[in-house]
Amino acid sequence: MLTSVRRGLFTRIWCKGVWRYLSKRRRVKSTFFVVLIKEVSIQTINQTNTKTMNTKKLFMLLAAVLLSSVSAFAQTDESQNNKNCRFKFTEGKLVSCQGNEGYVIYDMPEMTESELKSAVYTVLTSIFKSPKDAITNVSDNIIQVEGYSPSLFEERTSNDSRLSHHLIFSLVIQFKNGKIRYNTPSLKYLHFVLENPNLEETIEDKSDISNVNMRDYFEGDENIYEKLKKIENYFNNMLYSINSKLKQSNDW
Repeated sequence: MLTSVRRGLFTRIWCKGVWRYLSKRRRVKSTFFVVLIKEVSIQTINQTNTKTMNTKKLFMLLAAVLLSSVSAFAQTDESQNNKNCRFKFTEGKLVSCQGNEGYVIYDMPEMTESELKSAVYTVLTSIFKSPKDAITNVSDNIIQVEGYSPSLFEERTSNDSRLSHHLIFSLVIQFKNGKIRYNTPSLKYLHFVLENPNLEETIEDKSDISNVNMRDYFEGDENIYEKLKKIENYFNNMLYSINSKLKQSNDW
């Protein structure tokens, strides 16, 4: 581009020099030379401008392609991160599927911290039967859920009794502009309810499972992996319900 510009400048200088020389010498006064010199100058300028414009267009096109690629990569990365906004059991412990230590992140770049908190709170109130007892506003950007999942899984005993397992847990949700952070749920108790149609009374008990390896807790149980999977699914379904409703409300 610099070579073209210099060539155009040199041509213009040369044309002006020739014109001045001819004017001084008074050897040629024909309009033919005037037109010729001006035409050469105009064509050279046009060629230079065209090349410069073409170079600018090429640069702008490359910049647009680069920005588009970066944007697409960022969206793909964000989308993949949101897909992995789940928990799983690894060696008996509930952990993040995103590789984070103790939490998962869901990206909602279009929403502010306060908007996210308000929207999540609204969704949570529809999930729990007694939201006032379950949901606490800890601070401007933190919600804590003290939840109770009825009949997470059930078993039948030999005497036709039904043993129901209810999970008691704590979940802390944090917010900042464009992001929701779900801390790994803290499992507190398994509440057992034993019911027998032949007996009038119902037997209840609970087991403290805080800081307990759940694989060890269910050791010897032939349905151990099914039970762990049901605990996983409970929390992942809750997160999916919250996130999908947020996305729907933001896509109007």
